Amino acid sequence: MKAKKAVKGASVEKADSIPPLHPAHVTPTSEATVALAPDFKNIYANFVQAQFSAFDFSLMIGEMMGPGSDGKTMIQQKVRVVMSPMEIKIMLTLLTKGVQQYEKQFGEISVHPGLLMVGV
Repeated sequence: MKAKKAVKGASVEKADSIPPLHPAHVTPTSEATVALAPDFKNIYANFVQAQFSAFDFSLMIGEMMGPGSDGKTMIQQKVRVVMSPMEIKIMLTLLTKGVQQYEKQFGEISVHPGLLMVGV
């Protein structure tokens, strides 16, 4: 393991002089190359559970498969996505706009109240 050398004249920037992570005029993907990871998967999902802590949001995404051998609904969990609060808010905004555009084009999406487990 190589030892780190001290750098003469190095200075630490003050917190208020550090530029924002994403300047207002640049979107995170406007100057990015997007590529699929080697292990990228395309899945179908019709079941989502969400949890959050002070540090992140967790989405458990799966598929309802119908009744199992015990007669109870079988849910196959497929992936867990963990995101920062900022990214989940960006995702919420994207999804809200997408649903609004979808409903404008195809009509209102009706959801049975029992499926909206708000607060659970």
